[in-house]
Amino acid sequence: MVKHILNLTKEEKKDFLASFDNVFSDCDGVIWMVSRPINNVGPAFTLLQEAGKSIKFISNSSYRTDAGYIQTLSAIGIKDVKPDDLIHPDKTIITFLKSHPKYKSLFPIVGPIFKEGLISSGFKIDEMPLKTEEFTLQSFTESIIPSNPVDAVLIDIDLNLSLAKFCRALLHAKNNPDSKDVLVPGVEELIDYMENYTGKKSIILGKPGEQLGHHIMDLFNISCPKRNLFIGDNLSTDIGFANSLGFQTLFVLSGVHSYEDMMKAKAENKPTYFADGVVDFIQFFEELNK
Repeated sequence: MVKHILNLTKEEKKDFLASFDNVFSDCDGVIWMVSRPINNVGPAFTLLQEAGKSIKFISNSSYRTDAGYIQTLSAIGIKDVKPDDLIHPDKTIITFLKSHPKYKSLFPIVGPIFKEGLISSGFKIDEMPLKTEEFTLQSFTESIIPSNPVDAVLIDIDLNLSLAKFCRALLHAKNNPDSKDVLVPGVEELIDYMENYTGKKSIILGKPGEQLGHHIMDLFNISCPKRNLFIGDNLSTDIGFANSLGFQTLFVLSGVHSYEDMMKAKAENKPTYFADGVVDFIQFFEELNK
């Protein structure tokens, strides 16, 4: 039975708080919903910091720079966040690519911040031809055929993704630049489609990918996984991911999945504890300090 942190006895609360040193928190659905902050998360994280917990933030979004994340978190009331406390796809992927020299040329389906990071890191980018007029069947076909092969196709969130760009990515990934065989099709769905079309398995470098897990364990020198608490709102990409690392997990009901979802979840996606939201830590500490 998964216990709500506010239903723990005082002794259980003490044991829970003493059982972890580090907190890894998702952002969307835990700290904010898209761009709207969730009420009182700042004071809740401050209490965890004052209790001696080291806080790290993990996001699957590359639409903010480190400075942007720090500014947004600070405005919410979460202070003293440093770039090394932040993990998001562009940092993880660029680190991975640099450690694998075979990846020199790329076709990225990514946002502008991520793209600039790739260019400044020295990677060669295949650019889609700039299109200012409506496509004809001929111009569409011409635009999607790659002129040169690339070493990898990257898929992240691209708010300006077009059908032409995705079809060009498919042809790149299939390593058949001359192919005229084009099929007309959230990031996970794009990856599923890419894998089905190309018959190739993707390397997942965001949550819940195994490579990200290795990166986190190495980056923070984690030798005792159980001394880490992961807070997330998604039972698969957050809770299941953290469970696979051996972390304790706290599922919050402030995001995409519900209490009913938690009760029906597979064993590997079941959290250690749950809460209505991170804000419950305010009442948690009040009750603990009575």
